[in-house]
Amino acid sequence: TERKKKTQNLIVCKSPPFLLAIMVTIFTAPYHGYQVLFSPFERNKIAFTGAVNYGISGNGALLIYERDEVGYKEFRRYPWKDGLFDVTWSELNEAVLVTASGDGSVVVYDQAQPNVSSVHWSMTRQEQLVVSASWDGTVRLWDPNAQVCVAIFTEHTGLVYASVWSPHLPHTFASVSGDGSIRLWDCSTPPNSIASVNASCGEVLSCDWSKYNEVITTFLMIQPTYQALGHFELLLHYLPELGGCLLNVFYLSRCMYFFLFQYLLFTGGVDCAVKLWDIRQLGIPLHVLMGHGQAVRRVRASPHDPNIIASCSYDFTVRLWNIGTGHLGGGLLDIIAHHTEFTYGLDFSLHDPGMIADCSWDQTIKLLTPVSIAPKPAV
Repeated sequence: TERKKKTQNLIVCKSPPFLLAIMVTIFTAPYHGYQVLFSPFERNKIAFTGAVNYGISGNGALLIYERDEVGYKEFRRYPWKDGLFDVTWSELNEAVLVTASGDGSVVVYDQAQPNVSSVHWSMTRQEQLVVSASWDGTVRLWDPNAQVCVAIFTEHTGLVYASVWSPHLPHTFASVSGDGSIRLWDCSTPPNSIASVNASCGEVLSCDWSKYNEVITTFLMIQPTYQALGHFELLLHYLPELGGCLLNVFYLSRCMYFFLFQYLLFTGGVDCAVKLWDIRQLGIPLHVLMGHGQAVRRVRASPHDPNIIASCSYDFTVRLWNIGTGHLGGGLLDIIAHHTEFTYGLDFSLHDPGMIADCSWDQTIKLLTPVSIAPKPAV
């Protein structure tokens, strides 16, 4: 159909070899994009939050798109009096979403109800509690049923840009801040953090956890500082998880590395780097992935492959990385340059392996399945 022709393009990813991927474009004018998220319940729905005037002033909106046989169409539109800068789907109810607003409120939307309630709310899987991060320098824990704040975490000394629950460790979440730090928290023992590190000399803007929890054997690029500590000491640290058996270690620029992915945290910030951290040893990153030309606004871990992560940046690009390859280039798979403004939002589809969505200040959402991370055809 004519509509389908207008919303599909062929994109060339800027990595050797040059890879082709089918891309769908959704126009979001007048809203400049801040986040896009696939529904964890319905494979044909995505949510988008944005703001007019780049979020500097004016209103915002939550837009929900649904895919039919023709393409993606707007399913719901919820305007808000201020910019909406983030969104999450409820883990319990497919009709409920939560957004973060520039006016300091967290807004709850129920697609099945005509009314909208405004509370400070977000969602975690295990405790049915919520954690929110704010530019006032605090992280707050909420009981969504009682709609009350049950704890306030105040150790950050700058704007808090993100707080993300661990999908594996009960009661545990991470937060990153403009003060350059990562902090880990156990919500069962507030209000002090259980670990912290100065992760950057600049602001840290995003974090995400690996979605996997098995012991893995992988070739992973290791920071020179880690190498200076001695591979023997590094291996000894992980001996309990290896059954107490010493295994071969490569004494070059990479080593055979063993760890539980449940302890792996990714961060991105204004230093243009994507960093990998083992939360049991937060002193230095396991590896630093360089390549972005501007601040890394968001990082995401694949729910389908423990080695694949994605990042988006103010340099207008999305980059895909394979942390298990040990490539001298840092495991870079693709550079996807299909936006003309800051790229803010990024997500992996839970239902379609290899599919990603991103959004930008250029008032578009892009959905595509890059060949570099697409499922391999059955032989």
